[in-house]
Amino acid sequence: MSCFNEHRVLRTLQLACLTAAIAAAAGCKGPDPSSFACSSSQECPGDYHCDLGTASTTGSLKCVSGAPTPRTLAADATKFLLFKRPLTDGSVRTTVRANIGAVTSTPDFVGVRVISSQDGKDLADAPVAADGSVLEFQLPTATAQVSLRVQDDSGHSIPVTGYSEQVELGFVGKEVAGTTNGAAAYDVTNTNDALFAPAAWIASGPGPATGNKAQEFTATDVTQPSGAVVTSSYASIAYTDYHSAATTSPAAPSLTATPLGWQSISQFPTTAQPSGSPSARTGTSLASTGNGFFLFGGRDSTNAPADPQGVFWQYELFGAGWTSTATAAGPLPSARSGAAAGRQTTGGSCFLNNFTVPCAIDDLQIVVAGGAGPTGTPTNELQLFHHTRTFT
Repeated sequence: MSCFNEHRVLRTLQLACLTAAIAAAAGCKGPDPSSFACSSSQECPGDYHCDLGTASTTGSLKCVSGAPTPRTLAADATKFLLFKRPLTDGSVRTTVRANIGAVTSTPDFVGVRVISSQDGKDLADAPVAADGSVLEFQLPTATAQVSLRVQDDSGHSIPVTGYSEQVELGFVGKEVAGTTNGAAAYDVTNTNDALFAPAAWIASGPGPATGNKAQEFTATDVTQPSGAVVTSSYASIAYTDYHSAATTSPAAPSLTATPLGWQSISQFPTTAQPSGSPSARTGTSLASTGNGFFLFGGRDSTNAPADPQGVFWQYELFGAGWTSTATAAGPLPSARSGAAAGRQTTGGSCFLNNFTVPCAIDDLQIVVAGGAGPTGTPTNELQLFHHTRTFT
């Protein structure tokens, strides 16, 4: 993937000089540089350049007279990414890529490449496509400390500084005192797949506090007397059933921002009923009261009626909570689900005959209508449950 073959360049120049020297000594004309094949202007003698063509024409890939013309280059570092990650074969590799529009070049992109280097030595490179992108190419070593530059065929180049870097680490928890952090796992951020500026982020942050050096995980959690986790550890991230490792805790919901919303006041148990509340059910009906509500009917997980025939529940917000009304004497509504329920406060014959005695005043607390019986058969029953009856 090397852009410039130094040995080939040196050999070409040596042969050209030797041939020219022999020809001069013999009084003959030297070789014609235009016959030299090339893939880069660096392979041509001075004052010659490699004919690589243009965006619309194919070049001869021969050295032609005239120095190469530098292109006008620009790079958007935010569209570059160096990616170091472990692979399924157990190896760790580093690649570099650039998105569309990462590089601009005038008049075209012919001969323009992105080159990675380290300590002044080029490591790998790839050509820039006509849309300004660079296909992902791999570095020979799994490093995250490289310099990137965009360079054209003339040797003119510009640096790519501040590009994004992503590092994925795989490791197991460290629990034995004195062991080392060979996997180089640090507590850096609670954001997955975060991107950082290259080379400096481990040494200078971000750490647990902005700008601090990244902290190594401790062997065990640091906790408060209550047991609340202050700092997560290797143990937290070594086991899936342990604490969730994060630099910061999630923000608490704002009560002032959302003053109105859902609030759990009671939960139906799925099996046992230690507090005497109704069991889990579907197809139930509610009727509001001044201090709570009535609950009537419903089906359990086996699709059977959740309550015996005639039983209903009452919930008092400021009183006894859940209470069950036992089966009363007299005609009873069938055990059912999906019925309509409502509350009637007063009624009776006194209201019908203008209170001409004798008459009765009924305090009817709950009314149910319709619904489906135990076998799923619809019913058209309309039944009232009365709490008191007063004769006058």
